[in-house]
Amino acid sequence: MPSAVACPSCSASFKVRDDLAGRKVVRNHRGGTVTVPAGRAPRTAPPAAALVEPLPEPDPPAPARAAKPCPFCAEPVRPEAKKCRHCGETLDPALRAAEEARRDAKRARRTRRDEDDEEEDEAPARSGFRLFSCGGCLLAALALVGLGVGGYLYVHRQQVQAVNEGTRLWDAGQRDAAVAKYKEGYPGAGDMKASVLRRIVEHEASKGNTAEARKWIERGLDDRLDVAYEGDAGELLAEVKKEREEKAAKKKAEEEARAQARREEQSAPRKGVTRANYERVKEGMTLEEVEAILGKGKEASSAGNLRVMTWQGGVVNLKAISITVEDDRVVAKDILD
Repeated sequence: MPSAVACPSCSASFKVRDDLAGRKVVRNHRGGTVTVPAGRAPRTAPPAAALVEPLPEPDPPAPARAAKPCPFCAEPVRPEAKKCRHCGETLDPALRAAEEARRDAKRARRTRRDEDDEEEDEAPARSGFRLFSCGGCLLAALALVGLGVGGYLYVHRQQVQAVNEGTRLWDAGQRDAAVAKYKEGYPGAGDMKASVLRRIVEHEASKGNTAEARKWIERGLDDRLDVAYEGDAGELLAEVKKEREEKAAKKKAEEEARAQARREEQSAPRKGVTRANYERVKEGMTLEEVEAILGKGKEASSAGNLRVMTWQGGVVNLKAISITVEDDRVVAKDILD
């Protein structure tokens, strides 16, 4: 009959069959192992269903296979291993090739993605740079225009003030100081330019400063001012006008002479082997006169004082000209086909 056995771990008692005396059994409710005490004879009759199951016999160990070194880290690995457990490298050629292909594809996708990201990043930068460049140029142009306008207004204001000061000094009898102010403010005198210029010229002429007076007279003529000077200034005006007329007439004559020379040069027959030049060659002409018309000739033959000169042409109907000279004068001419 079943015998009671106490568990050494938890002191709980349970029953086992008598034929399990001396063997290890597994507890059903806790999973531990307990050795059944020996000393009880086994029963001949088959027992009831066992309360515990015997431990299964372990499988015999498989014969160990010789390990091989990993080609990457030289650590020993099993011959059938597809991946090294030491360095993590794939040992199977097919798997390694597949992994390399996946890595290459991944790198290619990453490279394309990085290039696209760079282009997207650079596009706004380029646009911004262009906008910044255009905006900077526009601002610089506006600044220059502003500076120019501001500078002009400032200078013009100074000139107007100088003219007004000159008028005040003139009325006060300080003519030298007034003329100095007039010269300073003359460009900005506006409608008062003629009267200001007259005072400057007449004052300088009265002082005997002929060169200075002539300079301001010429300046008034350049500005197309019609000023009636009195005294010495009037005489200087007449002299300046006469000199200008003579200079203009001389310049016009020179221009006409140059134009006539160009027309004559264009209308004059050109040197070369042409039918018109062939007709210009006359008997009795010197060889020098002929070469002035046809150009330098080539001596084809000679006998005593006779020489035959030829000129090669490039025209279809006039390939060459032959001229016979005696004592360097033309005695015959011919056209060679």
